[in-house]
Order: sequence, then structure tokens, then C-alpha cells
Amino acid sequence: MNILFYTEYELSPTKGGTERITSTIAMKLHSAYGMQCYSIYTIPLPDEFEKIPFMVTKQIPLGQDFENILYDFVKTNNIDIIVNQGAFNLSKKMRHVLDRFNGKYLISVLHFNPGVIEHHPTLHSLVWNMKQGNSTFKNCVKLVLLPFVKSYRKRKGKEAYHEGYICSDRVVLLSDNFRKEFKLYANLKNTDKIVSIHNALSFNTFFDMSKYNIKKKELLIVSRLDETQKRISLALRIWSIIEQQSRFNDWNLTIVGHGEEYETEYKNFVRKNNLQRVSFEGRQNPEPYYYRASIFLMTSLYEGWGLTLTEAQQYGVVPIAFNSYASLTDIITDGENGFIIPNNDLQTYIDKLADLMQNENKRKYMAVKAIESSKRFCMDKICADWIALFKSLNN
Repeated sequence: MNILFYTEYELSPTKGGTERITSTIAMKLHSAYGMQCYSIYTIPLPDEFEKIPFMVTKQIPLGQDFENILYDFVKTNNIDIIVNQGAFNLSKKMRHVLDRFNGKYLISVLHFNPGVIEHHPTLHSLVWNMKQGNSTFKNCVKLVLLPFVKSYRKRKGKEAYHEGYICSDRVVLLSDNFRKEFKLYANLKNTDKIVSIHNALSFNTFFDMSKYNIKKKELLIVSRLDETQKRISLALRIWSIIEQQSRFNDWNLTIVGHGEEYETEYKNFVRKNNLQRVSFEGRQNPEPYYYRASIFLMTSLYEGWGLTLTEAQQYGVVPIAFNSYASLTDIITDGENGFIIPNNDLQTYIDKLADLMQNENKRKYMAVKAIESSKRFCMDKICADWIALFKSLNN
């Protein structure tokens, strides 16, 4: 069986969550099931990103030739299934191409919660930019136009999801908790085409709890440095309160990730608030950091899954996250393998974090539970779900 994955960006296991999970799933489908996996994308990545081998990889720019180029690719490589990783606005074009063949299928996957496009930009991010003195006039204009932009994006998003559902043979959500939300947002009468498949773990190993003593008193963030979605400023505000408390003088905050737009502003916040124990590591392989850290912080406004949460769990790094998206409860059982904080409740976040930081026995207990629970998302199980989905297309 020949599977073609479409992603906006060129695939790399060191890019974002969508690109990373697509890379790992494709490699497993090939190694375990002998499937031939192909990749098309719109935006190339710099050479610094690690690339994985596909049968054929091709860039297809968006434009009037998209369908013709895609048709030639499908025909030349005898593609059986296109897996559209998130571009619901392209589902109709893909359907037009596949309808020119017999027995070929389209699967569209939503990697975020429904309606995510409405979050760009947010009031929070615009105010943050204005406080930092970034393009004040430009951000004032965006602020005035924000209600109109959100209304337009909401309408276009609803249209794209509805059309994507109609044009696809199956629609994959990362959690069944998104089903009702997707049905309402896409204005659907039924959800018969929807299936739920979680994201698989990124790594093949689990932390050995017999080595827990090597864990440092370290809080960890692994994230794109982005304010609209990731809200790193909230994490820095939380840490600024924690660092003031002398009982936590031996703790540090490490931030792994890159983001050209906001990185300077975050570093300015650290400097202006005289924070002494914050380290910006840039884009790095996160495994060594998971290996040594004790607590993982997430402050996202939205996620489809939160791949870094399960990455942290499999390395015994206890996660804390705001209850800002529906699939979070698939990953974290509050008080057992992590903490779920009411969205935007910074004080509760600080209180739970402080309690966990000063209680090593609790951290160790929750680390064990985190590792155990993360095994639910092992690659073998998730790939088996994908194989079952492929087989269901013939029924």
C-alpha cells in the first residue's frame, strides 16, 4: 500500500508536533507493515533540520497548478491513500484529483482543536507586543480590527471544516473529546466519518526510575517560543513568583525551543525582572533535557494533543498544564500523573507547582504514574489504529 502524506512544512522529526508525529508514524508504517510512504509539502525547511527518507519527497507550491502536479504525483507513484495533515482548505482539491482514479481515498487529520484559526492573533498577544514596544502602530491597527478578523476567520474556518469533512473518506481527530466541538463548528448533521486516533509517543525509551536520583531540581519547557498559542509569558510570570521564594533557590527553569518573533521579548522580560535562574537553550534535541528535569510546564491556550506532555511523561517529568483544550484529559489524570489547572488561574498553577517542587516523594510517585500512563500511546498501538483505519476504507 502506498501512502502519501501532505504537510504544510517539509517533514522533520525535529520540527513541530505535526511534522514530528508524521515522520515517526511514516517510519513505523514502513518498518513494521512494509508500507511505502511518500511526502509532499508546501514550505521547505532549512538544512539545519534533520530529514527522514521517504520513497519520494516533493514540494508542491500552492497555486493553480496544485491539482495538476498532485495528479501526476499520484499517478506516477500509484498512491492509494492521501493523508492530509491539517490542510482542510485543500481537501476539495485533493478530492478532485482522487476522483479521477478508482479506489483511492482521502483521510483528513485535524491536529488542533476545532476553530484554532480564530486564535490568531489574540488580544493577549497584541497587548504583549504593545507592552514590549513592538510596532505599536501596527498592533493598534490589529487591535481595532481584531473583532472583524476573528469573525472572518471563524466563517472561513467553518466553511473549510465542513468542506473538508464532505470531501474526505475519513476525518481523524486526536481525541474523541473533540467530536462534539467539531460537529458544531463544521455544521454537520452526523459524524459517521470521524475516527479518533491519539498521537504516538515520540521516543522509543522510557525513563528508568531506578536512576531517579539523577533528576535535577529543574522545571522544563519544550515549546516553540510563541505567544499566541504557547503563552510563554504566563510561564515566565509564574516563574517570577517562584524564584522570589528562598525555599526554591536551588531550582532552575530551562526553556528549550526557538521563535524569532518573541524570543527577544521573553529574554527582555527575564532581564527586566532580574530573573537569575532562567536558561534559554534554543532549538535542541529535547531528550537529554527530559532525562534530567523533574517538572514540565505547559501554558498553551490551545493544542490538538500536546505531544510534549507525553514526551515528558515517558521520561518521568511530571507535567502541569492549563485546562484549555479538550484532549488534555486524555493525557493527564489530575493529581495522579500530572496536574490540570483551571485555564488562566495563575495562582492555582503557582500553588500546585510550589507544592510539587517541595515534595520529592509526591514528584517521584507521580513520575512513576506518568511513565506507566504514557505507555498507552506507544507507537505499536497507535500504528495498529492507523492500520485498522486503512482497512476500514474498503468497507
